[in-house]
Amino acid sequence: MKVLFLSSMYLRYKGDTRGLMVYELAKNLLKKGISVEVIAPHDRQCKKDEDMGGIMVRRFPYFYPRSLQKLTYGAGIPTNLRRSIMAKLQVPLFGVSFLNKAVERAGHADIIHAQWIEPGLIAVAAGKIAKKPVIVTVRRINPRGISRAVAKFVLQHADCIIFNSTFTKDECLKIAKPKRYAVIANGVDTQMFKKQSSMMRSALAIPKSNKIILFVGLLVEKKGVEYLIKAMKEIEPLHPHTALLIVGEGPESERLKSLAESLGLKNSIRFLGQVDPETLAKIYGIADIFVLPSIKDSGGETETLGVVLLEAMASELPVIASDVGGIPDIVDRNVGSLVPQKDPHALAKTLIRLLDSPRLAAKMGKAGRKKAMEHFSSRKQAEKTIKLYREVLS
Repeated sequence: MKVLFLSSMYLRYKGDTRGLMVYELAKNLLKKGISVEVIAPHDRQCKKDEDMGGIMVRRFPYFYPRSLQKLTYGAGIPTNLRRSIMAKLQVPLFGVSFLNKAVERAGHADIIHAQWIEPGLIAVAAGKIAKKPVIVTVRRINPRGISRAVAKFVLQHADCIIFNSTFTKDECLKIAKPKRYAVIANGVDTQMFKKQSSMMRSALAIPKSNKIILFVGLLVEKKGVEYLIKAMKEIEPLHPHTALLIVGEGPESERLKSLAESLGLKNSIRFLGQVDPETLAKIYGIADIFVLPSIKDSGGETETLGVVLLEAMASELPVIASDVGGIPDIVDRNVGSLVPQKDPHALAKTLIRLLDSPRLAAKMGKAGRKKAMEHFSSRKQAEKTIKLYREVLS
């Protein structure tokens, strides 16, 4: 079976993390004997075409000079569109370039599988032209304006829709009912992300006696990191030897650093920037608690699943997250706690409870690892996807 992936982002170089979930799926499909080719936008940091571990990746440029391509990567398409006029102007060129490359390669595939709604529009058009079945994985939904119209068209015209969570499914079904659909969450590499010892504490100069709270993700509004920083103000007097590690970059970075400094937390909070997957796995390995304080942002976006929660659970960490979007699909009281969004006090109270109860934290961590292995491993998600491919082809 030959599958053509259309994605608005994909790994650009060794150690990159953008589109990592798409790569994980492609890698595990390949292990099951499925041939995968990927079409994704070009970025100045990567090659135009290359074989990445048996997966042929073809990247299309959509603006010249290429150094001025602003729509994709960075903080992600939705945030880029809100912040950049240049990104808005590049949308038509992006669509035409994407479609041309998709039509060019569609004839070589049995199935076109688009990742996210926007590439789904391209996939539907290419599928009609090449007479190929189309599957679209929906990981994010914006039910406003033109985005709603695009979502409705894709939901109605794709041969099958894969939702990454019941939240995404329920939100999309308010817009349109697909011909066929299934809920298949993103997978996590449970071999890479696991409880492990490393020299990472020494590398970060964090004493063994110190507790570590961890956040991983893009530093954008919907991640709600400011509320975690404010919660640390309440935690520090009771647990002065606790460090908060923030892994990731984004447009909110400088504002969040200023907030931490203004609250007198400069020594308690470490901003580590973007790290490669192997280093990230080691950072999970030294942490005690993982937090994802996501919110519904000013643009109406929120967390539809939270892959970092799966990574944390696979690493045997108890998880604390906001009760928004698709997060309740993952987090239950056995593996962690849900708290109201935008509530630093509730976040601090829950964190203090786990910091005071290492046995409870360890119990939740073991339950999280078990849940990740049984329900969210990349291998099992790939098996579910292949079964769906066969159903669509038949």
